[in-house]
Amino acid sequence: TLRPDHPVRRLTVPHSFRTNSINHKAAYSLVGDGELVHRATALTSAGLKAAFDLRRSMEGDLWSTPDDRMTAQNVDANDLVGYMPLLEDGKDFFGIVRKYVRASLSSVYDYEANACGSDAELVAFFEAMQAKQDASSNFPAVLTCKALEDVLSIFIYQSTGGHLHHGSLAAEIVDPCHAPWAVVKGKRTDDGKSCGAPRTFF
Repeated sequence: TLRPDHPVRRLTVPHSFRTNSINHKAAYSLVGDGELVHRATALTSAGLKAAFDLRRSMEGDLWSTPDDRMTAQNVDANDLVGYMPLLEDGKDFFGIVRKYVRASLSSVYDYEANACGSDAELVAFFEAMQAKQDASSNFPAVLTCKALEDVLSIFIYQSTGGHLHHGSLAAEIVDPCHAPWAVVKGKRTDDGKSCGAPRTFF
């Protein structure tokens, strides 16, 4: 853990405040057996587990930039319009985030001399992050200022842009028929006709 006044911690805290606590609670209230995601989809408990296992097996792209992800997924930029808002807007947003991160790091560390790699506290933090990665992870192997810039930019992009474009509270009201809910077991809250459950729920 970086000390509270460490420049990298000060840079990341506004984008990560209480994230662990929120995600921990969401693990129980959203994706637990019989909870909201289970009832809002057609997946069984085994199906939900299989979906999460599949995503974990794909974590080799977790630390990829939007451009790298698009290339790996063979996504045509013309296909983005109207269908993939996170990537469509995300490329520009990521560019802004990267400039912000680079400016912040450059005000503290000498990029040319790779002063990031000379900060013992930062090296320990980086190595602790490496230790938490899955075997297939593409997390950088060596701490350089450029590698740190990439990691912090991707982290901020994913934790802000990701929730802005998918996973936002009440996003389902745009298309309330997308996933009719059965919050009470065996009883669809939209009576099977109006498809208004998500809108009514929120």
